[in-house]
Amino acid sequence: MKKTFMGILIFILLLGSSCQKVKVNESDYDFSLIAGINQYSTVMSSVPGFPLQYTCKRNNEKVELALVFECDYGQFLQWNNDSVVTEAGKVYAEKFENSVIFWSPLSDGKFSNKEQIIISVNIIDELTKKNVNKLKYLIVKDENNFYFMNSTKD
Repeated sequence: MKKTFMGILIFILLLGSSCQKVKVNESDYDFSLIAGINQYSTVMSSVPGFPLQYTCKRNNEKVELALVFECDYGQFLQWNNDSVVTEAGKVYAEKFENSVIFWSPLSDGKFSNKEQIIISVNIIDELTKKNVNKLKYLIVKDENNFYFMNSTKD
């Protein structure tokens, strides 16, 4: 009976220690977002939207992270290898992996002349579902209706 009780107790202690949540620090990951092209216009036919290339690296393999992209105007698009474009909306969630998402000023078939668009990237701790970091980027439209990425917005 004592052996069974001790076995159960050890099992519970081991289970509890293996399920501990790891607090995520900014040093646990690297993230960068760059424009895939210098400028974008809706009349360009080579891409469906403004490509935003992001690079992710986990420096601590114990942390599980996800990304949530948000735009205050327009929408995100996905473009697969078969050249099929899928609307992803104003909020787009993704794994913490290197990839590309496209932003388009067209949303619900409507286009406006907004000159500054804020792109927010939330880095989420998958275990706690809490926001670890929120980064903001600015896309600006010039007088010739070209969009380009401006410096990081604070």
